[in-house]
This record gives sequence, structure tokens and C-alpha cells, in this order.
Amino acid sequence: SRTDPYRAMIVDDDVFLSAHYSKVLESARIETRVLNNPLDVMEVLIDHRPDVLLLDMHMPQCSGTQLAEALRQHHAYSHIPIIFISNETDVSRQFQAREAGADDFLTKPIEDKHLISTVINRAQRARTMGSKISYDGMTGLLTHEKLYEELKRHLVMYKRHKSNICFAMCDLCLLYTSDAADDLLCVD
Repeated sequence: SRTDPYRAMIVDDDVFLSAHYSKVLESARIETRVLNNPLDVMEVLIDHRPDVLLLDMHMPQCSGTQLAEALRQHHAYSHIPIIFISNETDVSRQFQAREAGADDFLTKPIEDKHLISTVINRAQRARTMGSKISYDGMTGLLTHEKLYEELKRHLVMYKRHKSNICFAMCDLCLLYTSDAADDLLCVD
């Protein structure tokens, strides 16, 4: 649903700061997940489906730049806006983060209202672009590619949670003849 609250995922090894950012975003009605271990990202991405990722640049097991590069190679996550939140002040390293796939770079400490504004702005843009890419303009239905992507995601969730799943697909075509009164509806 397009009225769902925005969703953000914070990946930062600083437990206290990431908890603070989470509280700030939750106060703005942004559903937030916090990961302090960057190696857990892929599992949570499937379930949480964030509109925006906030990554710390310097983490012990995997740097934010490495994580961004990996996510940009994965088709299902290549469109998610990535905002780096870091105390990195070296402009050349900030540029390296952007080359790795960052859409924005915020230098710690970040004012609460600045964080909220940046996340909402990126989430709105991501949803707008995602809608244009994922839905057919004429029918309003999911595109072929997005349909199969969603089906794969639901199958992974089904296997993980041992839940029920049902999928049905009907293909309707409307045939027009030269005489409008002779329109036929056929079902494949």
C-alpha cells in the first residue's frame, strides 16, 4: 500500500548512536530496523523491505562502502537509496562512498530534524520512482519483472517462516474488431 509508513534500516556498529537514530526516525513514524552487524543485512532486507538504508562507513566486519557495492550489484536492492552516516570528514573518502553507490552523505553528529528530513525525502523519491518502474502505466498491475521478483521474495519468506502461500495468475486479452459491437473478451 502506498500509505504504508516509510521504512528505514540503520546499519551501524555503534549500538547507542544507532538506537538514538532509530528513536528519532520512529518519532517521525518511520518504521526502523537497526543492525549492528553488517553481515546480517541480506536476511533483514527480505523481511523489512526498507525504503532507505543508512550505513556507517567504518564497521569492523564489513565497511559501509563494501556493503554498498555489494547491494548495488544485487538487482532487487540496487534501487534503494543509501545514505552514509559517518564521522568521516575526508572529502575524498566521502566521494569514494558515493562512487560505491551512496546517494547522500551525512556527517556525524546529525541534527534530528536533518536526519528525518533527509530520510523522508529519499524515501518519497524512492517510492515514486519504484512505482513508475514496477507498475504498468496502463493497467496499474505489476510489470512482469517485478511480479517475478515479488514471487521470489514471498517464496523465500514462505520457506523461512513455514507459512502458507498461494499464487494465481490470469491472463486476459481484449480483442477488438472493426465493429465496436463485436468486441470479444477471451480468456487465455
